[in-house]
Amino acid sequence: MNLFYYTSKKRKAGMGPEKAPEQAFAPACWRICLALFLVVFSANPSFSGAPGEARLNDSDRTLVDIQISGKVTDVNGVSLPGVNILYKNSTIGTVTDLDGNYSITVPEGSGTLVFSFIGYVTQEIPIDSRTVINATMEESATALNEVIVTALGIEQRKEEITYSTQTVNTEQLTEARELNIINSLKGKVAGISITTSGSGLGAPARVVLRGNRSITGDSQPLYVVDGVPISGNPTELNSDNIASINVLKGPNAAALYGSAAQNGAIIITTLTGKAGVTNVSLNTSFMLREPQILTKFQNVYGQGQSGVYDKGSEFSWGPKMEGQMVEHWSPDPALAGTTYPFTPQPNNNLDVYQTGYNLATNLLATIGGEKTQAVVSYTFTDAKGTLPGNELNRNNLSIRVLNQLSDRITLDAKMDYMNQTINNGYFGGRYNPTRMIYRLPRNIHTEHIADFEYTDAEGLNRQNYFNPGSAIGGNPYWILHRTLNEVTRQRIISMASLTYDFTDELSLMLRGAYDGSNGGNEDRLYNDNYADAPYGMFEVGKSEGMEFNADFLLTYNKILTQNLDVQANLGGNTRIQRNSSVVSSTGDAMIVPNFFALSNTNFPETTHNPGSSQNIQSLYAFTKFSWKNAVFLDLTGRNDWSSTLPADNRSYFYPSVGLSAVMSELIPNFSETFSFARIRGSWAQVGNSASPYMLRRTASFSAGGTNGFIQLSSTLPNPDLRPEMTESFEVGLDFRFLQDRMGLDITAYKTNTKDQLFTVALPVGSGASQFYTNGGDVENKGIEVLLSARPVQTTNFNWDINLNYALNRNMVNRISDERPRLNLTPSGFFSNFIIEEGQPFGNIYSRGWLRDDQGRVLIGANGMPRVTSGITELVANFSPDWTGSFLSSFDYKGLTASFLIEHRQG
Repeated sequence: MNLFYYTSKKRKAGMGPEKAPEQAFAPACWRICLALFLVVFSANPSFSGAPGEARLNDSDRTLVDIQISGKVTDVNGVSLPGVNILYKNSTIGTVTDLDGNYSITVPEGSGTLVFSFIGYVTQEIPIDSRTVINATMEESATALNEVIVTALGIEQRKEEITYSTQTVNTEQLTEARELNIINSLKGKVAGISITTSGSGLGAPARVVLRGNRSITGDSQPLYVVDGVPISGNPTELNSDNIASINVLKGPNAAALYGSAAQNGAIIITTLTGKAGVTNVSLNTSFMLREPQILTKFQNVYGQGQSGVYDKGSEFSWGPKMEGQMVEHWSPDPALAGTTYPFTPQPNNNLDVYQTGYNLATNLLATIGGEKTQAVVSYTFTDAKGTLPGNELNRNNLSIRVLNQLSDRITLDAKMDYMNQTINNGYFGGRYNPTRMIYRLPRNIHTEHIADFEYTDAEGLNRQNYFNPGSAIGGNPYWILHRTLNEVTRQRIISMASLTYDFTDELSLMLRGAYDGSNGGNEDRLYNDNYADAPYGMFEVGKSEGMEFNADFLLTYNKILTQNLDVQANLGGNTRIQRNSSVVSSTGDAMIVPNFFALSNTNFPETTHNPGSSQNIQSLYAFTKFSWKNAVFLDLTGRNDWSSTLPADNRSYFYPSVGLSAVMSELIPNFSETFSFARIRGSWAQVGNSASPYMLRRTASFSAGGTNGFIQLSSTLPNPDLRPEMTESFEVGLDFRFLQDRMGLDITAYKTNTKDQLFTVALPVGSGASQFYTNGGDVENKGIEVLLSARPVQTTNFNWDINLNYALNRNMVNRISDERPRLNLTPSGFFSNFIIEEGQPFGNIYSRGWLRDDQGRVLIGANGMPRVTSGITELVANFSPDWTGSFLSSFDYKGLTASFLIEHRQG
């Protein structure tokens, strides 16, 4: 069903448009609201007239006036209330009543009436001395794409929304398919930063919206599927089953989701059936993955240091490679005393890689009865990575049913099931093959290093590497073939909701949702693993987790006057999180080499983690006022009760307020320049509870002695912890020109996250090393610009471009008087991530060059630059100076082509 047609029918029934506020009340922002209203009133003299009709200024009158009346409907004959009618080139205007009727007095003659309504194409109808003029308005194709799913799964038109949000084209999710759908957002949303770990296919993504906020915690947004929060990252969701993705960028946008959404929210909706539509489709997509190494390597000097060849060196600063014969580097006894030509091997890094692919096949069936609509979707995904052995297989099954159980009761139920297996995802650190590939000396021949193992005199297989036992290096081919793992995961996301319409104005929704997963892993590290398991290791792990959400929402819609309608909502939520894991391994003590069984050890190791349990109960209310369907005021308030905070501080309240004014509907003649123009502003507070187990001193048990050992945690609890709080303010402008062929959206924002939770060191002899405390103030402020345009539009060919630009400044204003500087990576081998008062968030320190009084680098006796003894030099900041992207798409008679360029500066 068409969304705007549906809205119009409900307005006729006295319910008002389908809107849901997202913001709450803040006294400090009333001045903003009042100022905007004063601007609107002063700019539009028609507001001073009688309701439904503008006052006629004396300068606009002629000697004879005529009265024109009529009715405005849509193409289906449904009355449209609230349509703006303007006598062109004047301040004379009116709006239609609840039944779509209007009456207007204008100068007699040959003028023109302009009919405009949000979501519909503006019409200009000449008067031609008529006294009755009826108008039929067509929905705008552009505006139809501006319906956005916001908090709690409620749909709103974009012009109603008082905060920054951005919609992602879901067609692109399957055209250029990513195994993790979150990676599909790269370059498509201003102000979003997405980084993926180097662990191969199916790797999780870290998403940050508008900069890092948390000092020691997680700055990632909340993920919401069909109105309900889910646990963690939706890595395995099926892109074929997604109807829309909307990014709510800050606390202003996500205030109603509470603690979990202080870093914004990503709202995902899945497909639903449509009445009268029954269809079955089969889709297959295939995408190649080609590796690119952009790092420039020198190919002049080979293995060794200081110009001297060293067959065991892991560096490439030996003699020049000029084809001279040198001793072979291999420790294989069969190659002892042999030589090979010392020549550059510029492709030895790239030779390790292969061409990967993603192959996905989807079967989609939609069934659309009069009262029951259903969607069934199944997708099988087969993928190979760009490194040998890395494979992924995934099955996705989705079922969703909508049923009109009676005239007043509606059922919405769904289930998403996922089963995934990943073989040989890359281990981190020294087991990551990419690290070994980049460290290959420039003279190592591919055919030599690809022969990755040999048999020693004792009959044991050994790693064929030029520096046996290295703490930081290894043969990349050996890593790929002899550090094997398999990770399995199953996940179910289910939801059921019932909506009961007491009247056309009052409804109640009850909803329950479950997100449960279980997984397992098997790791096989072969004998002669240099780093942590020189004798090999076998490990088996199992994990499970669940999140349960139950909520209700009471909604009341009322058209108070011809120009004013309101929607009031009252809701509540309970959120329960549980997880646990168990890991067993042989440790570094396998009896029989490369026999992978847990019994093959004298020292078995087993660890059980009971998990991090948390309960949060919430109540919230939000109201939206709509005036002339052009000015929208949102007020929200929410109170949470968290199980992880002390009893005295367990309850915390936070509000928000937002205002949006569509200037092209309010100011006469404004629409002659802009097809759409609005201004918006919002303010919000969002609270956040503590992580589990900050209120009690934890203990661990280990084997040994007579009855084992119990060890207390070295971190003391704090019975006075307070909830973390984020305060955010943003303003924005949204313009569209040239009949919606060009659009510009600009947003400026500022957020401060205070009372953060971290640790402070205790003096030696206190019995503990640190304790939890509140403090800190991390500030983010920036600007986001979205530019869209259609330079070419013909019957057969369209060219569209989209440009995103974002700038964010992330500053640590304060941490704590006791601890103004935090090292978040104290065990860093070569670098540390430091957070310090008065410094930008994201500073990275490392070792630096030793210099003399004139700043010149000091050179050691070995010809190498000398470095500092500690990790004390500020070398970088991981936050970019600005980010941007350029997306261009072409459509010729249904054949489409597109490209995307993403850029991070600095």
